[in-house]
This record gives sequence, structure tokens and C-alpha cells, in this order.
Amino acid sequence: RYFRGEPKIKRVIFKIIPDRNTVLNELSTHEIDLWTPVASSYFDRVRNIPGVTALKLPSYSFNHIDFNLTHPVLQDPAVRQALRMGIDRVTERNKIAHGLGVIQDNMVSPANPAFDARVPTTAFNLAAANQLLDRAGWKRGPEGVRRKGALRLFLVYATSSGTPDVDEAIELQRSWWKQLGVALDVKHYPAPLMFAPYQQGGIIYGGKFDIVTFAWGGDPQGDLFNLYHCSQMPPNGQNVVHYCNPKVDAAMNTFETLYTFRERQPYANSIQQQLQQDVPTIVTSIPYNLYGFNSDLKGFHPNQLNPFDNFMNVDI
Repeated sequence: RYFRGEPKIKRVIFKIIPDRNTVLNELSTHEIDLWTPVASSYFDRVRNIPGVTALKLPSYSFNHIDFNLTHPVLQDPAVRQALRMGIDRVTERNKIAHGLGVIQDNMVSPANPAFDARVPTTAFNLAAANQLLDRAGWKRGPEGVRRKGALRLFLVYATSSGTPDVDEAIELQRSWWKQLGVALDVKHYPAPLMFAPYQQGGIIYGGKFDIVTFAWGGDPQGDLFNLYHCSQMPPNGQNVVHYCNPKVDAAMNTFETLYTFRERQPYANSIQQQLQQDVPTIVTSIPYNLYGFNSDLKGFHPNQLNPFDNFMNVDI
């Protein structure tokens, strides 16, 4: 994707290049002026190109693993807490995202004015996770997988096809969760089916998973209503985890009636803190928005929501 400008008449040309190595080469030769988004695995190479500026900004998005709370195994909060405790998110970020990303439990980015810095972040601790499952009555079976009554800690993990970095992350998670007595069946789906609407049998919106990983874009106000309000379960909204907490609903309802960050913040804090305790979602990281652009490109100042917000001020 790139931009060309003329002194009096601005002309923007977007170019879709499916191969990232080709994009890197064309940025190096200045055949293109702007690459967005830069893949994290390419960012170090981009910032070492002479005459190219590399920029990273914490995004409003969050990478995450969602639990399907309609499934009996995942209705046990001890299981969800143990699974979160059983992911080494720092190692995962460093190996998969080349050290780029903010590790936290909060769905709201630290770049967002609604962010509550008091929300704790769970540390990786396999021993504590195992103790938690033991106390909750989940016993290891002969094959090493935990059971509780008729329930077995065997989870169907849904992900998109053609995403090798995500596959690598899932295999890391599998290795850690195996030590907790958790077994996974990973199923890959083409993106159009994965994200298809409820009415068209989509995997995510149709609840055809135990756990699923993808990314949500963050709301500029830090509003989580559509993702976690009881009324927003598919097909009504994007509450694909089927989370429902009346306390959170009440705070969200009030949040929606207020107009300033200052008025909303006590309710934003309550929502963020309760979601961290209830663990309907594991936030794996807050990613960075990564850009590489010709240093001659002047006036390009992307923000967390839109890289082209003030693009009429850009020139070269």
C-alpha cells in the first residue's frame, strides 16, 4: 500500500501486495512509500532500511482466546483461571511477535483514556494452576487428562486456516496446558466460514467451539458493551463467549448514558475489574500498530484507530 503526492494535486494509490517479502523489497527501493500494517516479524528489518522511518504505536485492539461459556467444562471459573495462569504470554509474545505487544489481562488498551491501570495481570505459574484445578476437584485420569464427574478437560480449539504464527502460538499453549492435564483438538476453518454471521452457520457466531483465538478491534471510548453485555449474544451482537453478569450489565447500562471519560470512568473501572476476575476471555496481548514509510513522507501521523486520519496533510 502506498501514497504518491504532488505539490498541488494529491493522488493516493493503494497497492495490495500479497507477499510480504515483495513489500519489503519495494519499500527498500522506495517503489512504495508506506507499508501498513507491517508484520511484527518484519519490523526489525523495516527499521534497518536506510531512508525509511519505522513507527510503532500501542493499538486499541486486543489479541485473545475466548471461552464458550455454554460448555459445562468452561462454566467452572477455576478452569478458566487455570488456563490463563497456564500460558507464558511473555515467551509467546517474544517468540511469535518478536517481542512486540503489551502483556495484560485488561481488554482495554493502555493507550485508551478509559484504561484502568489497577486491573492486575496474571503471572505464568503452572504449579499454582495445577493446585487450583486440584482444589476444584479436577482429577487426572490414567491418560493424564483431568476429569470431574462426567466432564473431561478436552477442548475443541478453533482457529483460522493459513495463519502459521497463530498455529505456532497454539502449539506453545498446548505444551503448557498438557502439563495441567488439558487436551486439545485444534480445528482449522477458512476465514469466511470462521467469521460468517450466525445465520450463515459461522463457527464463532454459531458457538461451534470450546475455545477460539482471534483479535477484536478496540472501541475509542473503551466501551465493551457489544462484546460482554448479556443482551448481545449472537445473533443479537458479538458476545460470542455468552458471558452474562448482571453487575457488569448494570455498569455498562450506566456507562452508555454518560458523555465524558471522567463521568464514565468509575463504571469503566468496575467493568474492566469484573471481567478480569470472571475470565470469559484470556487477553494474550495488546498488539502494536506498525508502520514503515519513506522518510520523505511528511505529515503522516497515524493514531490508534485510523492510520489515514489526517491524510490530506501528508506530502512527499
